[in-house]
Amino acid sequence: MSPLPDDEAIARMNVARLKEGPLPSLANGSRARKIQSTMKRTDQKKGETISNDPCALLKAPRLEMLPTDTLIPYARNSRSHSPEQVAQIAGSIREFGFTNPVLIDAENGIIAGHCRVLAAQKLGRDEVPCIRLDHLTETQKRAYIIADNKLALNAGWDEAMLGLELSDLREMDFNLDLTGFDADEVEAALNPPGSDGEGPESPEGNFPEQYAVTVVCDNENHQAKIFDKLTEMGLTCKVVCV
Repeated sequence: MSPLPDDEAIARMNVARLKEGPLPSLANGSRARKIQSTMKRTDQKKGETISNDPCALLKAPRLEMLPTDTLIPYARNSRSHSPEQVAQIAGSIREFGFTNPVLIDAENGIIAGHCRVLAAQKLGRDEVPCIRLDHLTETQKRAYIIADNKLALNAGWDEAMLGLELSDLREMDFNLDLTGFDADEVEAALNPPGSDGEGPESPEGNFPEQYAVTVVCDNENHQAKIFDKLTEMGLTCKVVCV
């Protein structure tokens, strides 16, 4: 005889069933209550409390307008935001509107959107749109705060397509600063290596000349601070460990 599944296995099977179809009918009401009870027990065993609604992940998010002074920044947020970036986000909100709601937990703690809140305050906005992620456990919240920032950084650029888009926007007299690219980055995208207008090439004729300065740092923390400072100045930096 095969062993009976534990509570966690039962909960996973119940969620899988719910994704395949609606909740049991009223005739099976006791079964539906048992599913919810099983989910709740599983959460308590882990020492974390989330919604005991098995369909929590399937519900459409509800938008809430909340005062910015009621939102609580995450004290251990590892993502930093310079005054220059806050100003950029403020300019984006002014031009395009508040298109990306702030993600919060059940107690109004900010999960994602710290910089957007700072930008809204800079613009004098008293309220911002929020989506409440009250189904996440404490562990999930801490992980998602990091993932929300890092996953976006893992994307790349189609350099040729980017150049075409920026070129078209420039012809339309759009302020390219609002794209997040600085003037040097825009020019680099519009004039990639090998195109007309590029700077002097190497003797082989394959690559443009590049000039570099090596900065020797005391330790890894010093290296990180120097890298952030030079990057904020618009310089292209590479970290090298020797």
